[in-house]
Amino acid sequence: MSAIHSILHPTDFSPQADAALMFALALARDQKARLVLLHVARWPIRPIGLPPDATPPPDEVMERQELERELRQRPTGDFPVEHRLEYADTTAEGILKVARELGSDLIVMGTHGRTGWRRLLLGSVAEQVIRESPCPVLTVRGGNPEEAS
Repeated sequence: MSAIHSILHPTDFSPQADAALMFALALARDQKARLVLLHVARWPIRPIGLPPDATPPPDEVMERQELERELRQRPTGDFPVEHRLEYADTTAEGILKVARELGSDLIVMGTHGRTGWRRLLLGSVAEQVIRESPCPVLTVRGGNPEEAS
């Protein structure tokens, strides 16, 4: 395995994602790697005809600020991390875009461990990222699976 210089950790702020963050932090420390914490949000719904460069509505600004605050509150101890909030049509699309942009060597992400009908109905972000990722993906199943339901 080649050296790991850049690790991407996507988070949905769940206990499963926080468990994966502990792995990402340990790997980043051991490898002296850059660690980027990413949250992917859906594009905000805007009124039809509003120009793309128009000032966002106050509720949209507040939502972005709240997501950024939540992202920065992830438990990282004293390890220096970068925080990134990205908007995309789907979570997997946003993760893959950022992984390519950063030239990530590894993605460390949590999985909710859904099976059967739940997985079929809700899909699996982790599965899509694994299938299309430009780099290896480490999935961590942690937290309380009952809470993910």
